[in-house]
Amino acid sequence: IPIPQIIKGKRIVICDDSIVRGTQLKNQAIKKLWSAGAKEIHVRIACPPLMFPCPYLLSTRKKTELAARRAIKKTFSKNLPLEKLFLTHTTPEYKKMVEYIRQELDVTSLKYQSIDSMIQAIGLPRSQLCLHCWLGKSL
Repeated sequence: IPIPQIIKGKRIVICDDSIVRGTQLKNQAIKKLWSAGAKEIHVRIACPPLMFPCPYLLSTRKKTELAARRAIKKTFSKNLPLEKLFLTHTTPEYKKMVEYIRQELDVTSLKYQSIDSMIQAIGLPRSQLCLHCWLGKSL
């Protein structure tokens, strides 16, 4: 529950594990923080953008549900090679996709963690992690 007396005029940072669809974050947090008078809202996500539905049906069932896939579809008119352009956080296409999601969420800034940084933070070998949601490859 946002308390306007605490939030009004402040710069807020939201840390979250992931953005799947983006609707919950936007409707349950961001809109309420803006309404409570936040000066800025910055979002930091602990994993890269989700690109593939979970093969174990843990969060999504269709690509079209994913915020990153919606951003790609709305921002780019043709089918582009996903692996080369959107799975690497340094490409202009990746940055444009993130900018679209930032605008859709209506936040001041949005940053995702890179896949390599996420793996390093987990502390397990890459070969022991299911990275399907990000890379489209299961164990």
